[in-house]
Amino acid sequence: MSQLDDNKRLSEITIPGTHDSGTYTLGDGPIDSAAKCQTQSITEQLNNGIRYLDIRLARGTEDDGVLWLYHGKERAIAVSLDLTFEQVINDCLRFLDKNPQETIIMSVKKEFGNEIHDWVKSTIEKRADWNQRWWLSNDKNPALKQIRGKIVLFRRFDMADFGLDTQGGWPNDSEGPLSHHNINFYVQDVYNSWSDDDDRKDKFNIYVKNCLIKASTDSKDTFYINFASATGFLGGLLPLTTNPRDMADTVLPLFHQYLSETTPARYGIIPMDFPEIGSNLTKLLINCNKANVHAPVSGSVVEICTTLGLFKDGYDFCMDVKGGDSQDGAPVIVYEAKRSNNQKWKLTDAGDGFYYLEPQHATGKVLDAAYQSGNETKVAIQGKSGSESQKWRIATTGDYPVLYTISPKSTEGSCLDIKGGICKNGSEIILFPKHGGDNQLWYLNKIG
Repeated sequence: MSQLDDNKRLSEITIPGTHDSGTYTLGDGPIDSAAKCQTQSITEQLNNGIRYLDIRLARGTEDDGVLWLYHGKERAIAVSLDLTFEQVINDCLRFLDKNPQETIIMSVKKEFGNEIHDWVKSTIEKRADWNQRWWLSNDKNPALKQIRGKIVLFRRFDMADFGLDTQGGWPNDSEGPLSHHNINFYVQDVYNSWSDDDDRKDKFNIYVKNCLIKASTDSKDTFYINFASATGFLGGLLPLTTNPRDMADTVLPLFHQYLSETTPARYGIIPMDFPEIGSNLTKLLINCNKANVHAPVSGSVVEICTTLGLFKDGYDFCMDVKGGDSQDGAPVIVYEAKRSNNQKWKLTDAGDGFYYLEPQHATGKVLDAAYQSGNETKVAIQGKSGSESQKWRIATTGDYPVLYTISPKSTEGSCLDIKGGICKNGSEIILFPKHGGDNQLWYLNKIG
C-alpha cells in the first residue's frame, strides 16, 4: 500500500487476505487438517503481502481478560490455536514499525462463548501507545493517509460502537450486502459442505468469480469481501469429503488463471486459505492496484519495475542507470524507485515488435546487451546504432497480462535477469536464459 495514492479510500483497493489467519499453529494430522487454513505465521503472511487478517477470538477458561484464538463455533469442539490476541497485535505492530507506510485490516470475530467487546477494548488499550495505532471509527471509509502505520478494525462482535461494523447481517454460508453507519459492504462467504473436485470448482466459477465481476463494476465506496476459502462437511474429517487444503488446491489455480486472462480491476478484499499455493497470486492481486501499469506502447515513458521488490520495505525497485552516468558503457542496475530521469525509459518502435529503451537522462543513448564479461552478458547504455543487441522484445509471460520478460533481438532465448535473484540497491541486471522466475519478470509503470 505504500506506493498507492494517499487519497485513495480503503474500499477502492484490491487487498490480499487470509481466512482463519491464526490456524498456522495447527499440525498436519487428520483432525488438525480439518481446521488448518494457513501454514505461514502472521509475520510471514504480512511479509508476503497479506494485508487482511481474519482473527477469531474467545475468552479462555480463566477470567483474566486474555483473549485466545480458536477455530470452531462451540467450545466443546473448538480447536485452540495456542495464540493470544495480544501476540497477534504485537506481530502486526512490529511489522508496521518496520513498514510505516503500510496498513493492516484486522477482522475480529467472536468465535463462541461470552461477549468479548470489553476484553477487546481493554487489550487494545493495554499499552499507552497501542490505542493510537488503531483505526476504530465506525462511520468513515478512511483514506490511506489516515491509516498508514495503523490497524483498521473490522468488527464481527456485538455490544460495541467502535470499529467498522460487519457483524449485523453478515451472510452465513451465503453472500449479500450489509450496511451500518452509512458504510456499505458486500460479502461472499459460501464456505460449507463442498465435496468432489467438480463441486469444488463451483466455489470459484459460481461464487468467487461472480463476486470479482461485481466488485469490478460496482461503486468503489462499497467494501467487497470475497472469500476464496471453503471446506467440506465436518472440515473433511469423513472419507470422500473436502478439507480446506483440498479446496485451496482447486480454487486458487482457477483464481490465478482468471487473473491471467483479465484486465486488472478493483476487486476488494480477498481472504484465502494457503495463498502460497497460487504461484504469484498475492503479487498479482497487489498489482491490480497499480493503475499506471500498462502494456508497452511506443512513445510512452515508463519505469521498468521488478516483481521481486513488491514486498521489500514497501518500495518498488526498478531499472536504473547506475549513478546517473550518461557515458557509453554505464551499467544498468536495480534500485529503489525514485522517479529520477536515469530510471525513466522511453519506448521507441524499433520494428517487428521490438523497442529501443531510451534512458531519459542521456540523449541519444539506449539499452544495449553487447557487453560480455566471462560467461555473463552485462547490460549497459550505449549510443544508438540500430544493432540487434539494442532492440528489445517486451513479451507477456502468459501468467499475467502485465508481467513481461524483456529480451534482445540478438539473443531472444535470454532475457533481463536480476543476478542471483537478490533485489537490493545496486543488484546487477544481466542477460540469462529464460526460466520464468520472479527475477526475470517486469512490469511497466507509466510515467508519461
